[in-house]
Amino acid sequence: MRILIAEDDLTSRSMLAAVLKKSGHDVVETADGTEAWEALQRVDAPRLVILDWVMPGMDGVEVCRKLRQLETDCPPYVIMLTGQADRKHVVEGLEAGADDYVAKPFERAELKARVDAGARIVSLQERLANQATTDELTGLPNRRAGLEALGRELARSSREDLPLGVAILDVDHFKQVNDTHGHPAGDDVLRELAQRLNATLRPYDHLCRYGGEEFLLVSPGATDSAPWERLRAAVAGSPFPTRVGDLDVTVSIGHTEGDGQSDPEALIAAADRGLYRAKEAGRNRVEREDAGGGDVAPPQPSAHPAVAPAAVVPEVSSLAPQRNDADSTRPSRVLVVEDDLTSRSVLTAMLQKHGHEVVTACDGPEAWTILQRADAPRLVILDRLMPGMDGLEVCRKVRARHADRPPYVIMLTLLGDIERVVEGLDAGADDYVVKPFEPAELRARIEVGRRMLAMQDRLAAQNQELRDALSQIQKLRGFIPICMHCKKVRDDRDFWREVEDYVSVCTGVQFSHGLCPTCLEQHYPEEEEGD
Repeated sequence: MRILIAEDDLTSRSMLAAVLKKSGHDVVETADGTEAWEALQRVDAPRLVILDWVMPGMDGVEVCRKLRQLETDCPPYVIMLTGQADRKHVVEGLEAGADDYVAKPFERAELKARVDAGARIVSLQERLANQATTDELTGLPNRRAGLEALGRELARSSREDLPLGVAILDVDHFKQVNDTHGHPAGDDVLRELAQRLNATLRPYDHLCRYGGEEFLLVSPGATDSAPWERLRAAVAGSPFPTRVGDLDVTVSIGHTEGDGQSDPEALIAAADRGLYRAKEAGRNRVEREDAGGGDVAPPQPSAHPAVAPAAVVPEVSSLAPQRNDADSTRPSRVLVVEDDLTSRSVLTAMLQKHGHEVVTACDGPEAWTILQRADAPRLVILDRLMPGMDGLEVCRKVRARHADRPPYVIMLTLLGDIERVVEGLDAGADDYVVKPFEPAELRARIEVGRRMLAMQDRLAAQNQELRDALSQIQKLRGFIPICMHCKKVRDDRDFWREVEDYVSVCTGVQFSHGLCPTCLEQHYPEEEEGD
């Protein structure tokens, strides 16, 4: 894992780097808070950060606060490194946005255990984020990720005054592939296409599945048709292997150019116009369209009765990730596992005072029973020493059972020595508090856990949205009422009305209605003569 170290003392920084490199991590070193903040604003910034508290320019607490203000679904995991290890300063650091802390001079075993705990949380977040931004069929970034990449590249284009190429690619006659050979063969075509495009693009180009058989491409510095012609040729150059045999496949591409002042929706619309021209000109072509307009454009909706049915598509959603802290401010359900009645009662009273719903257990077996339920609390305060099953064993069982969305576990222990802390973190605890605890410190550590859980819940919700959308699309595949002989839409059993209702409910699209040329001629001859 890539880890950023921000430490102004050269000796301490060198020791930290040596310990982390020995454990197999890739280390980025910075000497003060200002340099660290600059590094953490980059697209490829490390996801785990070790920040010294006291540094010139900008201290660790200020860097933490700035990080928590960033609009991102996956903020870095921050471990504060400090010589001020009293509880007052620990609370201040956690409230500023740090996720953990290590006191200087640090013990290597403790540092390694805390880094491993942070890496475990970061890996879970990255897995959830990847699921939310990846197309399941092709493995490419999905539409949301592609639009975010376009937004980033436009910002970079503005900073560096560079041109930006944008293209829309569409598989020619893809419906015929599905109708003739079946959807599994069509899926083979899309997977092979993704591989060929990726192999042809440069490492810093962006490719995403935009929808169906359409792909969005963003290419920094592209100012002519050459890169898009290479893609077209790579596709048409040899047949595509599928489960039904080799198939000849071609693509049409529309492209445009913009700069840092360009509107992303205008660029996509221009590329789409170019794609329309390529289709009209015979397919297997590349056509350029100016982002400021163009002499050819797709048909637009009209009130005239001769216009074919058209869908009014909702606006493209914002390219920027939306920050939502509502979940992190709501009261949580907390499981308190403590065999000592007095300690359990004090914990319960403190948590309830701050609005949390508390579930209690007096030993390990009872806690494990609760944690196996579907409605188990996601935040757990777990005593280490208990009869029946100790906190370490409960932790190990939780990690084995809840691999994708584990609860956040704070270990409560009288044994505050480094060896016991390391043992607890290695077992799967995310944090620990030494008894007797300070209410302010415990509250700050709970808020860290709630912040982590809220972020995981947001990512999981995005994943579910994508799965639901894919399910709706797959259902729609068998729902379009087209006659197998004449290929016309059937409406003998009100099929088309069902389709309209279904699409409107699932996508928000609203349909306008008109007449095709044949019906215009047959049923409204006076209108045709009037034209």
